[in-house]
Amino acid sequence: MQSASYFREKAEQCRRLAACIHTRDDPTAVSLKALGIEFDATAAAIDARTAAAQAIGYGESVPPEAHPTAVLN
Repeated sequence: MQSASYFREKAEQCRRLAACIHTRDDPTAVSLKALGIEFDATAAAIDARTAAAQAIGYGESVPPEAHPTAVLN
């Protein structure tokens, strides 16, 4: 199971790569930006799931089947 910081790092990589493409409407740059947004959303979902788990007493441990990235694996 990947952490929220992992997905934030991947989002930042996508943004950096997209910024290196000088043609603004290049399909690759657009795709990289979209992927960065998806990675940020996944990180936010992990943070929300972790916060909810802490609030209901799971602590830092979120059951794998309840984790937002479980469908990605």
